This record gives sequence, C-alpha cells and structure tokens, in this order.
Amino acid sequence: MSTYPIEKLARALFEEAGDALFLIDPDTDQVVDANPTAERLSGWPRQELLQRSATDLFHFGSQGGGQRLPQAASTTEIFHSREGYFLRTARDGVWIPVNLTISRLHVQPKPLALFTARDLREQRQAHARLRETEAELRRVMNSVPECLWSAVLDTQGKWTFRSISPAVTRITGRP
Repeated sequence: MSTYPIEKLARALFEEAGDALFLIDPDTDQVVDANPTAERLSGWPRQELLQRSATDLFHFGSQGGGQRLPQAASTTEIFHSREGYFLRTARDGVWIPVNLTISRLHVQPKPLALFTARDLREQRQAHARLRETEAELRRVMNSVPECLWSAVLDTQGKWTFRSISPAVTRITGRP
C-alpha cells in the first residue's frame, strides 16, 4: 500500500484530474462538488455549479435521453457513453460535446454519482481535418492519368494497398 495518506491522494486526484469531475447526489440530482477542470470546461464557478442539477448541465442529444442520466446515476455501477452527451457552458449557453462516464461511489453517509466528462471538441476537429485530407487525397488520385498507388508493407511482408488511381484499375482490371 502507498505511503501517502489516502485522503491527500483522493483530494489530489479530484483537484488535478485532466477530466471534468462532478459529484452528484443521485436522489436530488444536485451537484455536490466539482473539480477545477469542471469549472474551466463549463465556465461556471464552483459555487454556481453547486447550485445546478446534473440534468441542467448535461443532456443527451437523442430523443428520450433526458431519463438516461438520473437512471444511470442511481441504478448502475458504471455507465459509459459513447457519444451524444453535451455539457452546457455558462458564458453563452452553448452545449459542447463530451464523452460521459458515470460511476457509482459507495461512500457514507450515502452513495454519490461521479460524472466524468471529457471534452470531445478537439477530437471532432481532428477527425474533420482527417476526413478533409482523405477526400483531397482521393481527388488527387482520381485526377492523375498515371499509375499511382499508396501501399503499406506489414511485418509479414504483405502489401496492403490504401489508394489506387483509376489508371491502375484500367490497366490491371482490378479495383
């Protein structure tokens, strides 16, 4: 076991985590505590976060998603969202995309829910740039009259073709 006092470790984990952490009372849906990353991500000061409910801060983008949060906070041990959750920001009321994990904490005097929110904006921007780059590569490959291809050699010496120009297809008869 660690030589560090568990209370100090727990406080350091909460205060210094890179993800936004919200402690929620599952019975009242109220925010009980929030870490500094939650303040930065949401734009709400801690004291204002403590006056908000989880359903006020988070929502699910699809129909019928409003019941998923309270249900997950009160009945499950761990709930992982893939995507589709959003966090409300204070400054402009914009909803930002987050990956949300809800964990049930068995603490006294009563269990709490830990909402862990990870900002997905940079990831989505990176995926959009990747799609744009791939589309540009396809446009270039399709516009070149010469035989062009892109391939990768794996560890077993097998070639995997990633991109092939239409000229290669015309000459070889293979896609």
